[in-house]
Amino acid sequence: MDCLECKKNIIPYLRYELDDEALNDFMNHIDECESCREDLEIYYLVTEGVGVLDNRDTDYNLSKAFSRRLSDSKSYIKRLCIRRTLSYAADTVSFWALFVISIMYIRMLIL
Repeated sequence: MDCLECKKNIIPYLRYELDDEALNDFMNHIDECESCREDLEIYYLVTEGVGVLDNRDTDYNLSKAFSRRLSDSKSYIKRLCIRRTLSYAADTVSFWALFVISIMYIRMLIL
């Protein structure tokens, strides 16, 4: 993902509108590109700051909330990768089990 595409995805990211693949690409770019990360942080602080203005009694740390949001996104991507890996492993085991059972069944028919 290049910087232009990343900047186009900032608002969808903040609205939780990115699909899993786009989120993964977006987070990888944000980790590598300081400029895009700063842009994301500015957008986050502005959008969240406006929401916080309505609740004047709350003591809300926007920088901490931004860090938590990035951390949550990274955790989600890690869980997604683990689920995909486990799914592939289960599919592989199922395939080989079915294959072995088929071979055993064929041998039983022949004998």
